[in-house]
Amino acid sequence: MAKRPLMITIICVLFAIIGIVGLAGGIWQIIDTGANPDIVGSVIVSILMLIVIYGLWNGIKVFWYLGLIFSILDIIIAAYTMIESEGINANIVPAVIDVIVICYLATPKVRTYFKI
Repeated sequence: MAKRPLMITIICVLFAIIGIVGLAGGIWQIIDTGANPDIVGSVIVSILMLIVIYGLWNGIKVFWYLGLIFSILDIIIAAYTMIESEGINANIVPAVIDVIVICYLATPKVRTYFKI
């Protein structure tokens, strides 16, 4: 297997931290307030995020596609939220990060790592 690109390692570590914090926070809220559908949804998203990160970390081809799809969906959700709130808000930062991730996933070195 090819050596994992450094930026994939950095992306995985940072997103794993975000996923773990989101999962822990969601579980804490469920324990504290009950199973609100929004909270359960965020717990599910955090679990999916951790699964995708595992696949990216290990260079599994299908997870390259899933990482790309999740980043695109996140951009769409951020754009929708900004349109609904009639202005740029806190969703711009994750959207910009997702654009950077998509651009990086498309580089030849990363595509070679995932055998794409």
